[in-house]
Amino acid sequence: MLLERHVFQTHVAGLRYFPDARDDPTFGPGSHLALTPDPDNAWDPNAIAVWNEGSTLEAGHIPAHIAVGLDPRRDRTALALYGQMEAGLRVNLGILISREPLTLPRVPDSAERAAWAARAVAKLKAILAESREPAEPTGDPMEQMRRMAEDLRRPEVT
Repeated sequence: MLLERHVFQTHVAGLRYFPDARDDPTFGPGSHLALTPDPDNAWDPNAIAVWNEGSTLEAGHIPAHIAVGLDPRRDRTALALYGQMEAGLRVNLGILISREPLTLPRVPDSAERAAWAARAVAKLKAILAESREPAEPTGDPMEQMRRMAEDLRRPEVT
């Protein structure tokens, strides 16, 4: 079960209701986050709020279906994993929750890493281009259907 795991991933619910957190760098990937029970929450007495490390800015809450299974007396730590951005604002925040403190090393940007990524993207584009069928069928449609029917009647070779 997810809640019995030592570490698991989820997202922050309600981010849109906390506009200051949507562009704040304290919620960037690798940032430590504070999880605080929010028993006075009007919608969910089991709510657990997600704050930046200094507890000065709230980003939202752990999803209710997860928070209901977490023991509020047990300390857990969280780490921002990723943020989906649109027009410079964070619209999604993925987090890692753990029973123990955790850290993720940041991999610095480098020319070598950028070159590797460009080669990988070019290779994938080439494979995709080779595998594409023509956009418009060529030849007689009735002939194509006849060939398809023949292919379906052939036994598979294993």
